[in-house]
Amino acid sequence: MKKTFIIMMLVCFAFAGALFAREAVVFDNSKLTSQNATSAKNFVKQPIPYRNIGSREILFEQAPIGSQESNWSIGVSDMGYGTTGAGLVHADNFTGVQGTITNVKVTGLNLVNNGSWAEANEDPMNFIVSFYEDNNGAVGDLVSYQEINGIARVANGDDYIGFIAYEWDIVLESPVNMEAGWVAVAGNNNDTDGWFLWANSAEGDGIEYKNEEGSGWLPQQTEEPVDRAFVLTGTVSDENAPAAASNLVVTPDENGGNSAVITWTNPSLTYSGSALNDLDQVKLYRGDELLFTVTSPAIGGNESYTDNAITEAGLYNYKVVASNDMGDGPAAVSETVYIGQDVPAAVTELNLSVEDTFTAVLNWVNPTEGLNGGYFDNIITGYTITRSDDVVYEVTGETTTWSETLAEDMSGYYSYTVVPANAYGNGGNAVSNVEWVGSTLSGILVIDLSGNATGTALQTTLASVYDGNITLASSVNEYPITSELDAVFILLGVFNSNHVLVEEEATPLVAYLNAGGNLYMEGGDTWAYNQPTSVHPLFGIDGVSDGGSDLVNINGADFLEGNSWAYSGANSWIDQIAPTEGTGSVVLFTNADTGNNCGVAYDATNYKTVGTSFEITGLDDVTTAVSGIVDFFGIGAPSGSLSGIVTDAETNNPIEGATVTVGALTRITDENGAYNFSILPAGEHEVIASMEYYDSMTFTVTITEGNATAQDFALNHVPTGTVNGNVTFENAAVEGAMLMIDGHSAETDASGNYEISGINPGEREIVCQKEGYVTQSASVTITGGETVTQDFVLELIPNAAPVLSGNVEDNDIHLMWGIPSGDGITESFEESVPPAGWDAIVTNAAQSWMQETIVSYPSGDVIPTDGEFQAKIAWDYGHQDEWLISPEFTISAGMNLTFDTYIHYGSTHGDHYYVKISTDGGSTWTELWDASALSEADNHYETPIDVALSDYAGQSVKIAWQAVDGDGQGLWYTWFIDNVVIGSRTETVRFSSNEFENVSKAKKVARSTKAYSKAGDVVVVTNTVESFRPVQGFKLYRGTEMIGEFG
Repeated sequence: MKKTFIIMMLVCFAFAGALFAREAVVFDNSKLTSQNATSAKNFVKQPIPYRNIGSREILFEQAPIGSQESNWSIGVSDMGYGTTGAGLVHADNFTGVQGTITNVKVTGLNLVNNGSWAEANEDPMNFIVSFYEDNNGAVGDLVSYQEINGIARVANGDDYIGFIAYEWDIVLESPVNMEAGWVAVAGNNNDTDGWFLWANSAEGDGIEYKNEEGSGWLPQQTEEPVDRAFVLTGTVSDENAPAAASNLVVTPDENGGNSAVITWTNPSLTYSGSALNDLDQVKLYRGDELLFTVTSPAIGGNESYTDNAITEAGLYNYKVVASNDMGDGPAAVSETVYIGQDVPAAVTELNLSVEDTFTAVLNWVNPTEGLNGGYFDNIITGYTITRSDDVVYEVTGETTTWSETLAEDMSGYYSYTVVPANAYGNGGNAVSNVEWVGSTLSGILVIDLSGNATGTALQTTLASVYDGNITLASSVNEYPITSELDAVFILLGVFNSNHVLVEEEATPLVAYLNAGGNLYMEGGDTWAYNQPTSVHPLFGIDGVSDGGSDLVNINGADFLEGNSWAYSGANSWIDQIAPTEGTGSVVLFTNADTGNNCGVAYDATNYKTVGTSFEITGLDDVTTAVSGIVDFFGIGAPSGSLSGIVTDAETNNPIEGATVTVGALTRITDENGAYNFSILPAGEHEVIASMEYYDSMTFTVTITEGNATAQDFALNHVPTGTVNGNVTFENAAVEGAMLMIDGHSAETDASGNYEISGINPGEREIVCQKEGYVTQSASVTITGGETVTQDFVLELIPNAAPVLSGNVEDNDIHLMWGIPSGDGITESFEESVPPAGWDAIVTNAAQSWMQETIVSYPSGDVIPTDGEFQAKIAWDYGHQDEWLISPEFTISAGMNLTFDTYIHYGSTHGDHYYVKISTDGGSTWTELWDASALSEADNHYETPIDVALSDYAGQSVKIAWQAVDGDGQGLWYTWFIDNVVIGSRTETVRFSSNEFENVSKAKKVARSTKAYSKAGDVVVVTNTVESFRPVQGFKLYRGTEMIGEFG
């Protein structure tokens, strides 16, 4: 199911809200789009010259974006869409119409969708065409509404992802006279099995409106251009007015003078095509300026006029308008011509070559024509030459070659632009090819194409195991990839911050390998999911499957045998790969938990490659892996190994968790105190061992090539301190209070005294707890070899619940406990969400916390666990940071939070599903639980969540459930909660042995404190349960003492 929607050439779509977990990107269920949509261009809609199409003129036109372009989209505009009968209708605006609109021609598709898109066979089709006034750039009042049936479709020769594109020329039943406004077109077959999908256009102004199921006109904002493809045609003159003049020709002065001769033939027909009997005058215009009027024109006669009033050379066009008593006929418009002396056209055959490494040489052929097609005297007075880094050179005189020599520190890719000039100005520009000028790179080239910017970390690691230059690039063509490079590392990233390698990028990599290079390439999707390029087969890798998000631990193989790593890099859709049979390539990295391969090495004799499907910088010991690869390539620095044991100098016991560092490399000792650096560059190194509460120790060791060096450490523990004190309540000693500090604990004696020794020095928090009393804490400073005193004066917890008690009568078990006033909360969302007294913070009005009954998904129903309702927050494409906040209440000793949840654990998309607590009325919040921080799995109400609240005993708090996205584009999963219980852990209902066969996950009938109004009321609870799965017995406790066990 992965990333299906990203391709957007799919044929299946999902209605909003019908999926529990969102896929990769937004997919509008009302349209098809190209794979890589680009932003809409902001064009200004302009009137167009009339073009005759039979008896009609084109009054306004926006051409469709062809399927070969990258930003096409085709949106449903049909009355059959949705369930209300109001459909989904698009409208686009038009301006500059001069005439009567008689036809609307639209371009699009006719598709059916029964779970997937397919061609529909509705020919002819019925349409609704509506015209609206413009209201300050928005759809205004309705002007014309027309239902038009039986319009035949005509294929226009294009197709979109295999679907034929059609044109429908809709003849209006009532012509429309509007200079500007909006036109809406919708299919009107009232059939959800066949829809009209309207193609988009890049020729509009970036404004379009949509009315979905009668909700009103709303502006559309999408990545692809939103304007629709349509043509308005009609008439521009009275049928008895003259037709347009013919044979209109403009001839500029042949010697470059500022004059031109205009000739034409007067009309002999009317606009409707009948013989013309009345022609009163013919007017000639230059642009919109009237030049001359023929007052007694001959019908069908030839006319000529010389325009000597042109003041400067330039581009001009002319139009001729004939008129009679019925008005003006349509204009005949000439082609645009250049009149006067022209500037030179661009040079041709411009070529950049490199001589002697640093000299750029340009050669070209000079133009023989004017830039605008006007008169050109073939005289060039000079050139402007601009280097691609914006350095400009002015060259005087006519030439066909030019060169410059760059400084040695200016090596790079360059191109040049050459513009010839004459006495009348600068001519056309030509741009040369791109060439590398200067010294080529040596050493290692790291090309980071990923979205996670891991190249810098890899560059740093390589510097610790490789002696040469290491250059970081952000594109394949940033530097020339030549055989002088020892190795190239390509980082493509992991979904959804990955780059898809294309053939243009693969070509220089293939040439590099064929020249004997060493190439490393990593990418989560590049081996099994993305389209392979010509470089992929050279790795000896077969893509097995698209993989998943289960890469946690990695084992090494072959020349990395015996190494293992924890992995913390990007972990989404990691391709599973295998060596290509018969090539000799070998497995190098394996997913330690699943056994799937994620790295392959290949020695092809004339070149070497390593390919992985994970980020190598995500390994906890990246140096060992990178050093092994560098050695495999045969370019690593001489190296050896270092190992040893770290012990306590006094006890001689091994110290687990000590840190041993060599430069930027770090190792943590194991349970035996052992550490190991399997690869270190030869030479002297400073080795430091450190551990909290121990004095660090430093040695200088000498690593020799191919040899193992040993260095042990015996660390001295720093002196510890002691804390003592007294615990009282109302001036009386408190016996049995528990004191805890830094992992040590002690209870007070009969005099309320305590003492704890062996405490590590530093600022420490000491906690005092006693059942029924408010937990207290204090900060103390421990100094080695000294004693500090800290006393505590305790306070009773207000309305604290007594210990659970009960008795057994025959087969019935009766439990009794006090119900404290205002203590705890229970909520099953039966009345509303948020419930009375609760709060909600809403940032996304469409998808925030809401009340839901049973919800059906393709994977099954989500059924409330307590009552008929549950609370739900669904994913959306807009930003979401949604809070559901409990009333404020006081935490009693032993109180905890439990609730049922339906959620996906371990989201890797930056979104979080928190439970938080606030002790200051909601000003600040502390995280208690996060579904995204857990290992990836689904909890579909199987496992209740249990959160201890003992750290907050005695405090007034609020509890919040917060769902927040990580990228501002909405959550990825829907979250349900139900059966919220905040109360004492001792409020546990036990059951009758007569009902053992049916009892499990029982619902507490006396769970809600709302049923009791007085603090200290004793409640006798007889079992009432709702059964889910069988149990074998139960235990009865008084406080923490088990007083009975039955089964």
